[in-house]
Amino acid sequence: AFCITLDELPDDLFSNTSPIVTDITDTSEMLGDTDCNGSVELTDAIKLAKAIASVEQISAQGSINSDLDRNGKVENNDLMLLLRVLAGAINIHSL
Repeated sequence: AFCITLDELPDDLFSNTSPIVTDITDTSEMLGDTDCNGSVELTDAIKLAKAIASVEQISAQGSINSDLDRNGKVENNDLMLLLRVLAGAINIHSL
């Protein structure tokens, strides 16, 4: 299980009405892009959570993209890292 506390979220979390998208240019392997649509968004975290819960399947490339901790497995820690990236708590390029 994972938990993000409110104090970990940025103060201006809701000030931007546009979708949260990370700036990554390598489309062959886009870390965090679970659905392989070319951007990293909240929908990727939702799809990843469903995949971890065995409710939905992701593609082989989606699995590679979703392994944020690079341990060869897609699991809860990857989802926690993706949520922290989307919340702006960590930079995806630092992973």
